[in-house]
Amino acid sequence: MMTKKMVNGGTVVNWIYINFSCNVQESVTHEFCSELAQMCGISKMNINPNPVLHKFTP
Repeated sequence: MMTKKMVNGGTVVNWIYINFSCNVQESVTHEFCSELAQMCGISKMNINPNPVLHKFTP
């Protein structure tokens, strides 16, 4: 799916991520969210790169 484009890509304005792992640093999850937004943009889907709430659950 990484090389596919959306015909009518949607827009995600508000979203949240939840980290259920004690072994993953919060900086890693922030980087994941940034890369997720970047990949969505490449596929012509607009996503706010900043989640509304960064939920870290140790």
